[in-house]
Amino acid sequence: MAQIMRLPSIEAGDTEVGPELKRRVWWTLFMADRWYSSGLGLPRQINDNEISSDLPMDESIFHALSVSQLTFTTPQKPGLWGYMITPVDLFGPIQDLNRRIQVVQEDVEDAKIHRCAYDLSLRLDGWEASLLFDIKLNQENLEVHKNKMTGGPFVALHLGYHHYSTLLYFQYLDIPAAMRVFTERCKHHASCYSALLKYSREHEGLNAVYLTVGHMAIVSSSVLIHTLLFGDEEQIPSARNSLNANFEGLIELAQF
Repeated sequence: MAQIMRLPSIEAGDTEVGPELKRRVWWTLFMADRWYSSGLGLPRQINDNEISSDLPMDESIFHALSVSQLTFTTPQKPGLWGYMITPVDLFGPIQDLNRRIQVVQEDVEDAKIHRCAYDLSLRLDGWEASLLFDIKLNQENLEVHKNKMTGGPFVALHLGYHHYSTLLYFQYLDIPAAMRVFTERCKHHASCYSALLKYSREHEGLNAVYLTVGHMAIVSSSVLIHTLLFGDEEQIPSARNSLNANFEGLIELAQF
């Protein structure tokens, strides 16, 4: 329906509020299409040539818009939703890569898979490096976004980053020592996801409550269980604590 309506397009007489609402609906559909189509193994409905719409603007500016405001005098930077959208395009390729691994038998294919994983890791690292100073994950920015009433979306942004990274490196939990760095990255991101989810639950104004938080917590937990069973002895206490924290988070989510 959104495609038939050409939803992201701006029409004559639109104030600034109208196009921004259209952008937010369109990009929400785009993210859902990437997540659920990839997860179910179905073709995506929104093609890459349909995603020319500008990214959603900064949340605090959007919330302060006047209904009659016609335009801005200065360029607008993307908000948290804008930063959430940009790494979603990696979700499909990561899922496709994990599916390929299930059928690979030849060493030459293994080499191609490692190269693909490495290329995707560079794109993820590049996305994190490109974050502006007020979007990076640190204690100061957690407080800033909490006070701006955007603490939940800010936490969700970084939960997503750790989830994508965990998925990318998941295949390397049980491989030879030659790829040990990817194994440790998988464990690192699974633990970081757990730590951030725990912190957000314990601090008012930072709680991220939406369906995929539970799904991502289960993926994180599966890595933590692997560490608990097969990891080095010094990793076990931390893995156990993180696993307990994820379980507590899942129990809290159950009420919704």
